[in-house]
Amino acid sequence: MTRMMLTIFCCFLLCFLPLMLVNVADDEVKYPTVHVLASVLAWASSVINPFIYAGSNRQYRTAYRKLFFGSKSPTINQKASVICSPSGSGKTFMTEMHHCNGQSEKFKALKSGCCQR
Repeated sequence: MTRMMLTIFCCFLLCFLPLMLVNVADDEVKYPTVHVLASVLAWASSVINPFIYAGSNRQYRTAYRKLFFGSKSPTINQKASVICSPSGSGKTFMTEMHHCNGQSEKFKALKSGCCQR
């Protein structure tokens, strides 16, 4: 989390520093194109933040995935939790364990390797 905040802060400085320097150095606006470019770069600061969040934090990536692809799209963790059940039904590990009758059957399922990821 600290690294992500440092990255956001550094990007903020890189995006806003040119605007501040241009405003001080060219106070009479002799070069309007430079002012416009510096302003666009400052606006870019707010555009790049979501990309920094997605690249730095798994929870943000999951939230973006749900936002853009809907809640029915499988996440990496959901794909990894599907096992090869003895019945071949493709149930999740928790569903298979729920249907087992006793502790000995749970141990047999774990020992047999049917629930290997």
